[in-house]
Amino acid sequence: MRGILLTAVASAALTTPAAAEDFGGFPPGRGQAETFATCTACHSTAIVRQQRQTREGWDEIITWMQDEKGMWQLEPPMRKLILNYLAEHYNPDVPR
Repeated sequence: MRGILLTAVASAALTTPAAAEDFGGFPPGRGQAETFATCTACHSTAIVRQQRQTREGWDEIITWMQDEKGMWQLEPPMRKLILNYLAEHYNPDVPR
């Protein structure tokens, strides 16, 4: 079921222009819809938007959420897409 939701959200993002506010403040970019759908299944985007992590830091956070908080396992291509998005838009060099 979750795969269907992510596919639907991603399809909508590819076929309609999406402003950042449509995705909880996440900036436009490849992986925006998938990251939004995955993260907001458990919490708001605010907790993500306040973080500034390296790609490795984001990877550790996802692993921690899976191990400690019961987050589902992401298929490798989806995990890579989300990590790339987070590392590009929410890294230590990006101003808050």
